[in-house]
Amino acid sequence: MVHVRGSPYSATFVPTAKPADNTMNGALMQANFKQETNDLNDYMTKKDKAISVKGKDINEVNTLLTVKQEIEEVFKNEGSSALKID
Repeated sequence: MVHVRGSPYSATFVPTAKPADNTMNGALMQANFKQETNDLNDYMTKKDKAISVKGKDINEVNTLLTVKQEIEEVFKNEGSSALKID
């Protein structure tokens, strides 16, 4: 187990891992980056559609409450979303 400098975490390594998978531009990192990017894009698209009032009946209280809940959730997750973007 190796301590990760500057963090409370430790890393372990598998001796059978391919050396190319242990690089920052290896296949595993690229696959992870693509997955994280797709997940973030899906989240942003879903939330953009959910908080938009375009095409919704804004005279309906339940519609407005749903939009408000979605906006509150976006603000609640703002930190983790910003971290993923960075």
